[in-house]
Amino acid sequence: MQNETVGDVGSRFKLRIKEIYNSIAMIRNFIGFTCRVKKPTSFQDGEYMSFTESSIGELFMFIKLKDGVIERFYARDPSFINWQALYLMMEKDIIADFPLINKSCDLSYAGNDL
Repeated sequence: MQNETVGDVGSRFKLRIKEIYNSIAMIRNFIGFTCRVKKPTSFQDGEYMSFTESSIGELFMFIKLKDGVIERFYARDPSFINWQALYLMMEKDIIADFPLINKSCDLSYAGNDL
């Protein structure tokens, strides 16, 4: 019997089910929670980075402000990283298994995970 650490399609499916239950628990904890956010009236020049966890991995964003305007913006979606690890998930599989493996990872071809 395989467990969720193997990395095959079945393991990733079981992990997604656990994530669903975890998300439901988090939603129940947040019900009734209020959050007040103060909107900034001005922006300071500089470089800002943000890392956050999306449903399929780490989402990274970078922004550079100069003279109050965006000079550079970069976003790296989770699929960019996960595509590089896909071959590890297919070591013992045949090419015909690729669509199933790809869909179990939910990778984006166009970088639209954002």
